Amino acid sequence: MTVGDTVAAGMTRLGGWLERLPFAVFCVLVLGIGAVRIGPSGVGPAFLVPIRTAGAAFPEPTGSFSSSLGSVLVAKLVADRPDALWWALGGLAWVVVLGALVGQTRAAGAWRRAAVLLIAASPALATSLSMLGHYDLWLLAGSALLVLGRRLWPLGIVLAVLGNPEQCLVAAVALIGVGLALRARELWLRGLIWGGVALAAWAGLQVWLSGAATGDGSRLGWLSDPAKMLLGVRLFLGVWPLAAYAFLGIFWLVLVVLIAQLARAERRAWWALAAVVLLPAGASLLTLDGTRVFVTCSLAALLGILRVWYARLGRHQAADPRLLGVLGVLLVLLPAVVILPEAGGYYLRLPWDTVLQQLGWAGL
Repeated sequence: MTVGDTVAAGMTRLGGWLERLPFAVFCVLVLGIGAVRIGPSGVGPAFLVPIRTAGAAFPEPTGSFSSSLGSVLVAKLVADRPDALWWALGGLAWVVVLGALVGQTRAAGAWRRAAVLLIAASPALATSLSMLGHYDLWLLAGSALLVLGRRLWPLGIVLAVLGNPEQCLVAAVALIGVGLALRARELWLRGLIWGGVALAAWAGLQVWLSGAATGDGSRLGWLSDPAKMLLGVRLFLGVWPLAAYAFLGIFWLVLVVLIAQLARAERRAWWALAAVVLLPAGASLLTLDGTRVFVTCSLAALLGILRVWYARLGRHQAADPRLLGVLGVLLVLLPAVVILPEAGGYYLRLPWDTVLQQLGWAGL
């Protein structure tokens, strides 16, 4: 027996074991591993202070954070409450969104367990868990509902726009690109509607934010600052292998495999990969916001590719047990990486360090 045969046999046995586990136990195990890979942490003062200021002043605008209306309204309701309450609310919302997404995997049929493994390994899970309470969750939940929902997909547009209308514009264009590349009319049509709503919301908010005392009402102000744009590219190039990995993680491999299969029938399918990567990467670089902006801007397009692959190919074939084994091994072995900006460069998000500090282990 060759080494390849031995590895294949091992993956088959592992996949078979994962397949035999009760589904609830499987989800707890897999999602637990996904959570342990990154660790939980709440958002810090760089987010909490301005969002609370915006919430206290609402309906008067205070600056760019005022345009994240979903979080602003929550901040208005829980004004002057301890940080722990904000993190707890963020954690509860995270659990609800994750539970809804796992429930949606019922539509994946025989591929349901593979879908749960991909959720556990996704940068979206890592980013949102490591920043509980951030408005990114509005965009992530809205993007998932927009692409995967049947009747409630318009609600996804509302949720996403309540999070950040500027990022919605980028995400909508990426989704339109995927829909056009894969000739998926429903996807590009939803993306077009999403983009129109986001643009209208952004324009309306600019009128409202024009009275902001700080004068930084638009997050698109960085487009008029060439120095900041060049700095974003410079910082990315300084850590590009790690930063690029953090963008998609395991999905670099998954996307290449799925699009290669779709390309057999649709030559333009490779353009879908460009739509998922280039626009969100550009937004991430130019805003200096690292992994989180890429994840929020790319999730809808990423889910669009997965949806098209399943509808055209996946539903017509059985899931190979070896796939669960391979995904399980990759989930354990590959790290979850979240890169965020700081003065003069990027840094790795270290949620477990925050947990240890809260437990009283401040270091030596």
